[in-house]
Amino acid sequence: MITNKSHRFERGVRRRAIERIIAQYPKISDKQLYRLIRYFRRTASRHDIARIAANPVVRRQFHRLCRDHRVDRLRSIDRSLTGIAALLAALGITLAANS
Repeated sequence: MITNKSHRFERGVRRRAIERIIAQYPKISDKQLYRLIRYFRRTASRHDIARIAANPVVRRQFHRLCRDHRVDRLRSIDRSLTGIAALLAALGITLAANS
């Protein structure tokens, strides 16, 4: 239980650090931009992204960052699961039509 609370605390600390960088966007360094993109594509949960997007202090900069660098695109796992679901749906429709 303590580990879960400390993990949540660390995620919150990381998210607030990311929000501080976003607040300065687009006037950030290449290193900061790389950190943002990596965070959104590899580390951030959907909950983290939703909290950042809902923050009125960084909302405008966040949406500009998403538009400029496509950080809101589906992750590869999401793309894979979507593709598998579409394939299964097409297979189900084909089997139902042939029955």
